[in-house]
Parts: sequence; structure tokens; C-alpha cells
Amino acid sequence: VGTEDGHINIFEITDTHLTFEKVLDRQDGRILCLCWDSTGSFIVSGSVDVIRIWDVKSGHAIHRMLTGRAETNKETIVWCVEVTADFTIITGDSRGRICFWNGHTGTQLESFLSHKADILCLCLDEENNSVYSSGVDPVITNFTRIRLKCSDYQGVKNKWVRSIQRRIHTHDVRALVLADNKLYSAGVDSYLALSSFPPKALHKYAPTLQLANALVMMSSTAEDGEIEHLIGTVPPLYCNLHFTPTVPRPSQYPPPPQTASRKLYSLQAWLNVQLCRQAHCILLRYSRHLEVWKLGTFKEPLTGEGHIPLSSDPIQLVRLEAKEGGLIASAALSDDAHWLVYSTNSQVYCHRLCLEGGEPRLQKVDMSAEHTDVAQRIVFTLDGTQVILANTSGSIKILKILEDHIERVISFNPYVDKLLKGPVKLLAVSGDGRYLVAGDKYANIVVWSLTKLQYHLSLPKHRCSPTALAIQSSTNNLVVVYADHKVGGGGGLVRSRLQHHQTGLLSLEAVAVRLLGAAYSVTLVCVYGPPAVVLQAADLAVLRALDASVVLAGDFNARHVSWGCVASQARGTVLRRFVDRTGLFIHCPHLPTYLPDHPRHHPS
Repeated sequence: VGTEDGHINIFEITDTHLTFEKVLDRQDGRILCLCWDSTGSFIVSGSVDVIRIWDVKSGHAIHRMLTGRAETNKETIVWCVEVTADFTIITGDSRGRICFWNGHTGTQLESFLSHKADILCLCLDEENNSVYSSGVDPVITNFTRIRLKCSDYQGVKNKWVRSIQRRIHTHDVRALVLADNKLYSAGVDSYLALSSFPPKALHKYAPTLQLANALVMMSSTAEDGEIEHLIGTVPPLYCNLHFTPTVPRPSQYPPPPQTASRKLYSLQAWLNVQLCRQAHCILLRYSRHLEVWKLGTFKEPLTGEGHIPLSSDPIQLVRLEAKEGGLIASAALSDDAHWLVYSTNSQVYCHRLCLEGGEPRLQKVDMSAEHTDVAQRIVFTLDGTQVILANTSGSIKILKILEDHIERVISFNPYVDKLLKGPVKLLAVSGDGRYLVAGDKYANIVVWSLTKLQYHLSLPKHRCSPTALAIQSSTNNLVVVYADHKVGGGGGLVRSRLQHHQTGLLSLEAVAVRLLGAAYSVTLVCVYGPPAVVLQAADLAVLRALDASVVLAGDFNARHVSWGCVASQARGTVLRRFVDRTGLFIHCPHLPTYLPDHPRHHPS
């Protein structure tokens, strides 16, 4: 651990705690980054204008390397450091330079002005032959080590050269991690990006707040919990968090998004909103308390978008603090706002909300010990007569709410029944109270019948984890949103009881329908091939085996000279070989489907 006053403290990690072992010699100035070498005998530290190599055994600095300055009166801050297995030290600093040092001699090998502003993070691959860098200048730059053959007496020489550059983020990049030849990057713009090259691919994931089903605009100067407008209902809540940079920012780079004040930073990180349409109320869940608000009213009809002119302001009805200072794990308010159930990190509580006659008040309803297990998901039926709890143990409890107590209707454990493979992540009840839907992070979605109190069916399994699900009240259509930005529309098939199944495809997206005639059947398949994914012949074989007569129509993103393209690529070669092997016939458009906007590129 490096400190502001220049000390490096070494601790031993045990099963239960940290044990202080030793402190190295004090240096002048603060320590901004640290990195062990592969043997654990040396530590490299980065500071202002200087890099030091420390001998862990003796506690002394054995090398002191000066970085130099771009301007005489401007300090060079070493923000990040990495060490390779052959003791090559790589540093990124506030000049935008990435430097390579010989750790044995303390001399500089190479230096590159790779960025226009501070380099904040570095990432080495497992073979220590490639390093990625980024920072205030959000361009991600890759350097690769190559081996040059010199004269006979000099042998082979290593040299670092600049490789690919990609602009993935719009603001500062603060973290880089490389795993399985895929680069994970994140920063101030709040997006998690997954990129690779080759093959060239990019997936970006926006931050979502779990269990949020309404979006609330907060005033940037508002006090904690003051509501300005209710904008609308959405399954996930995308939030831009306020961030105050500590790095000097050049004028050519845009400032980080600041859509809220610092007070809102901690608010949105914990906020969960539930809209009760019947009672015109909303429930706000914070980390340690709950608030119930009565929405304001308006007279003018809604026309278009914009702010709603209110004739009466929102009113806070109740504020409920968590018992014994516990953290609130989940909460739900019935649609008529008569019942409030919430769970802390220790147990579940139930209150009756009385809004008639004078001041609103809460009445606690006793719950037996068997119902008070910690619940990570809570939902009410639309009529408010039943509440469903998904406990951390994996069980689901359906409870009936009476005037003065709560009684259990049924309890089951989908994990034990092998319907789910983990705790319940998503939970929803249909508007007519007939169906209960639960999902886990492993893409298992299960439907139970609340009228028969039994298992109903399981939805086709997607390859990615679900992030949100909702049931349309008028039709009981179920919509599931997944982490790869796909929306599952199988709810109509489930509701209509149409016979269907899902086939796992790794490189294609496809939907098929079988047309049955008196003496024949034909299967029509709508296909899309993502261009960044390697086409698998096995996926084509799965679609071909659907029926004796199959039509595969769509955008394969596959180019081959045999169907009029300027040049062939890997996807086109795979498709061409499969067609030749299986005897299929390719029918392609006569006119080009790719019209480039660059004069050197040709239509294809």
C-alpha cells in the first residue's frame, strides 16, 4: 500500500485479516501507483517526476528513474505502471507518454507520445508481449513486442512498436482488463465495453439499476428525495452518475457528464422507484429508508413531450426508516397503496398504510418467523391480496394478506426443483393474477400458475443473462430483455400455447416457421449473421436439418466472388463450402447491397 506521505507498507493476507509485515524506506512525495514484479522480490512505484524500483527484502530503493518534463514548470505525474516477466517496466504519465524501462539497469529503452493527454491505465496480456493504454484521451492504443534479428554477435533484440488504435469511449477511460484475448474497458462515460481484434468486435453495455421500473427526474439542486417530475415507466433505469475528475483536463476533451449534483450521486446509486397506478403514488427505496409520495395533479391535457404543468405539487405521505439501521434489500407497495412490505439485510417487515382521515400513518403487521427470511425480490398481485417473496435461500413464498396478519399460501424452491440454477433475479406477476414469472442470471425463465399453484412452463433459454422482464396486463404477453440487448418475444407463443422450441445458435440469429400442406411441409427461416462473429458451419447445419425443404432468407453478411462480390471473406467462404457440400442453391440480389461512401471502396 502506497501512501500520500511516501511510505510503502507491506501486509500479509491471511484467511481472516491483514497482518502488517514491514514498511519500506520513506520517499519524498506521494506514491500514485505500485506494481510487483513476477518474482515478488521487487516493487515498482510511480510518483511525481520519478519512478523507483524497491528491493522488498532490504526495503531500499535500488533504482531511481527520472521521467523528464514536457514543460519546465509542469510536473510529470506517473499514473500507472506494469512490469513484465523479463523485468521490463512500462509506465504511463500525464504527458501522454508510455515509456519502457530496463528494470535491471534502470535505463529507458523506448518512449512513445501515444496520447494527447494523461495515460491513466495500462493492461498487459498473459504472454507479456502486448500492452494496452488509455486515459483522459479515450483512444485505446496497443503496443506489441517484436523480435528483431541483429548481427551474429548481437543476437535477437526486442522492440516495442505501436499497433492498433481504437476510439471506443467518449470520456476518460479509467480501467482496462484483458481476459481470453478480449479487452474490457470502462470509464467516466459509465459504459462497459468488450472489444477484440482480431476478429474486430465491439459490445458496449450501459449501466442499469436493478429493479427500477420508473424513471424520475431529480433537480440538480434538490434536497434528498425532492421530486421534480415523473417522466415515464421503463424497465431498466439508466443513470449518469456525477464524477469529479482529479486529473487536469485539456480543453479539447469534453467534460464528463454532469447531469446531477454530488448529492444525487449517492441517491441514484441506491434509488428504486415503483409506481402505484391505482393510488397515484410512488415508492422510493433508498439504502436505509423508504418514502411514499402522492403524485401531483394536472388540469391541461397532455400534448406532446415536455414538462407537465402541475395544478398541485407532489406530497410526501410517509417516510419509514429501516429497523436498527439495516440496509434495505428490497421493497414493494401494493397498487392501492394500502400495504408496504420491505426486507432489510436481516428480515422482512410488513406495514399497513392508512391514508383515510387526516394524517397518513403506518400500522405494523406481525409476521411469523417462517415468513421473515431475507427477501431479495418482492412483488404484489394487482389486487393487493397476495405478496410474493423471493428469498436469498432460493425459495419463493406466496403469502395472503389479511386485516391483522399474514398467512402462507404455498412455498416452493425452484432451485431444488431444478427449474432455476441460482437465486431469483427477476420476478413479475401478471395483471390478472394468473401467472408468476421468475428468472435467474443463467437465463432460466420459469412460469407458474397462481390459480392452480403449480409449475406451468419454462421459456426457451437464451445465451445471455436477462436484465428485465415485464408482463402486459391486457394480453399477458411476456417480454424479456437480455444483457446482449436482445428482446425475447416468446410471451405470445407461451400465452397462445403454440408449440415451439428454441435451438441454440452461436453465430446466427434466426426465427423459423413451418408451413404444413396436405402433402408437403416447408420451413422458412429468417436469418441474420452479425458481421463481427465468426460464422459456424454447425449453425448452418442445424438450420438445414429443420426440414426436408428449407428456405434460409436474410442478411448473412457474407461476401464471396461466386455471387458477385468484389472479394471473398471468411464468412463467405464458410457459407460457400457449406452450400457446395449440402447441395443448397444460393439466390442473391442482382444489384449491390453494399454501397460505400468512400471513393476507394467498391460496391459489393
